[in-house]
Amino acid sequence: MNARDALIEYAASTRTVTADGLAPYIDRIEKEAAEKAASETRKRAAREIFAEKITETPKGWSERYVAGWNDAIDSAADKVRYGGQP
Repeated sequence: MNARDALIEYAASTRTVTADGLAPYIDRIEKEAAEKAASETRKRAAREIFAEKITETPKGWSERYVAGWNDAIDSAADKVRYGGQP
């Protein structure tokens, strides 16, 4: 059950809603919102890193070099996307 649903259930089942009673639910809602924002930021950063991939082999570059570059970009994007260190 997410924090929003838990808060609704608490409010519906309690005769007197108090600040102390609401505090843990508000904390959970804030934590879930922060985690979602961090996840979205990581996804955006990963997309920006992924945009650096080379789609055509520049003149004078080997295909092997380009493949290595693109593998490094994929690895960095994955690490950022899933919260690791690039």
